[in-house]
Parts: sequence; C-alpha cells; structure tokens
Amino acid sequence: MSLTSDPPGGFATTLHAKDLPRLVEALATPFTPLPFARVGFDEAAFRRTLAALPHGSSTATVVEALHYVSALPGRLRYHDAELNMGGAYDLVDRFVGDLPTAERVVQLHSPVPWRDGFVVPFVKEFLRQNREYGKVGLMSALTNVGGNMIGALEAVERAMHKEKERGDGRVDLVLRRRVAHTVQDLESLHRAVVVYIWTGFRLPVVYADYDVAEPLKRRVEVAMQWVLEGISMAGGGDGKVARQKSWKEVVGEKDWEVESGGAEHTQRHLAQRAEPSRPYIPSASRVAMKGAGAQRVARIVAERGKGGSSNEGSETKKAE
Repeated sequence: MSLTSDPPGGFATTLHAKDLPRLVEALATPFTPLPFARVGFDEAAFRRTLAALPHGSSTATVVEALHYVSALPGRLRYHDAELNMGGAYDLVDRFVGDLPTAERVVQLHSPVPWRDGFVVPFVKEFLRQNREYGKVGLMSALTNVGGNMIGALEAVERAMHKEKERGDGRVDLVLRRRVAHTVQDLESLHRAVVVYIWTGFRLPVVYADYDVAEPLKRRVEVAMQWVLEGISMAGGGDGKVARQKSWKEVVGEKDWEVESGGAEHTQRHLAQRAEPSRPYIPSASRVAMKGAGAQRVARIVAERGKGGSSNEGSETKKAE
C-alpha cells in the first residue's frame, strides 16, 4: 500500500478488509520526533569519570557523577534506572572493586535480575570466585550456594522420564501438577545460567565453563516448557484450545462432549478416574457444566411446570 505516486518502500495490509481504513490512517500519521533518547555509560566514560574523582570513590558515586555532570548532547539522557541500583553497586565494590575497570563495567552491565532473591546469591558466588581464584566454575557455584534449583530440575526430569515410560503418548496432568511448584526454581536457575553465559562471552577466561552452561540451559528450558504446558493444560494458562486438548487426552475423545451438552458426563467420568487424587477441573469446564445444568433445569421446569419437582432436577442442582 502506498499513499503517494512514488514507488512504495514496502507493503502493508490487514487480515480483514474492514480494517484497511484504519491502516491508511495510521500510515498517513506524521512521525512525532522523540524529545530525547536514553543511553548507558561505557567503559571509557566510566574510567574517565573514575579518574577525575577522589581515590576510592564508590561505583555509585561514579554513576551519579556520570548522570549529573556529564556533558551529553541535548537529546541524550542516561537511564534513570541506573540511579536505583545502589545495592548492586555495593556488591560490585565489595567483590570486584579492586579488579580492572573493564571487569567492573562488565559486571555492572550484566543482565542480573537484582530483585530475584534466588539469583543474587549465585551472582555473589560468581563474583567471589572471580576475586579469589580468577576463574568461576558454574557447577561449583551452583553447589556452593545450594542444590535446591538443581534438585528441582532433576525432579522435573524424573517426572518427564516417568511420563515418557508409559509409552502411550498421553499427558499425565496429575504427574505434571506435582512438579508445578518448581517453575520459579527453574526460572531462577535459568537466569543464573544466562548471567554466566553472558559474562562468559565478555570474560571468557574467567567464565570458562560455556560447554557446561549451554547444555544445562537447554535442559532447564526443556523442563520449564514441559511444566508450563502442564499448568496451561490444567487450567492455569490462557489457551482454551490447550485445555480442551489436554482434557480430551485425559478422559478420551468420546467423553469430551462440552459442545453437545455432555459436560456433566465428563465431570462424573473424571471424578471416577480421579481416586485417590482428584484432578483439577479448569474454570472453563466448570462454566460449561453450569451452563449445561442450567439449560437442563429450565427444560424440566418448562415441561413439568414451575411448581413441579423431580429427582432428576434435584440431582442436577446438586451437580451445579
């Protein structure tokens, strides 16, 4: 689509024809220039500022000086978030304050989720090993801090293997629900490994266990995907299709009759198969079952009169 007679620089369209006027309006809207752009400090700026400050100035002082006295062009600003990382700066000063400036800046720019209380101890261990030994071992750091995250990964992998051993290709939602609590541990472990890999690309001699970190990262990603799929299938996700597919696999294709009004039968069938562990009924299924029950009650009332009663109607109300 082109709004002028000039050759178009590209083409755009919409899925539905009714949306084309909105696209034309959007393309005709003039660009609004940004008032300024955000930039971050680099090693050269950090080194120059550090040299201009009194000896022993903290990292936080250097960053504040960069923000408040740097002669940046009028359309550039430093990131305000850099002023709110005092705890991270103190940690860097404590562990790597006496290391070369280049290493300090790398640690400041590393993608550490400082609000994740499970990842920060690993970062502290990375920095401690860097200061004391001049190299950082990934598995030794994970072991020294604690084995909860590795234990969570191994627990999920055992569950995956157990589900695969069944050989029927069906999803065991009960099994997946038992390890659903490991999601946060897996996410934190993944973040810690990513920090190690990211830093290793910039300090490969110090963070030299890439051959260990990369396979571990893949293992964690596979485990997280497996657990998250189970949570989504059990009703904790947003995808209605995923939930329907999972319950088809659990109760069988013939018993999945929500669209044809047979959801109550599906509920009873699930209850019979759930002993001793009752499966979680997703909210979408509960709504469908209530709707089917309401229609059934309305049909009974219409047939027998408003004052009538029947065992069938009582059973329906109890099911609701």
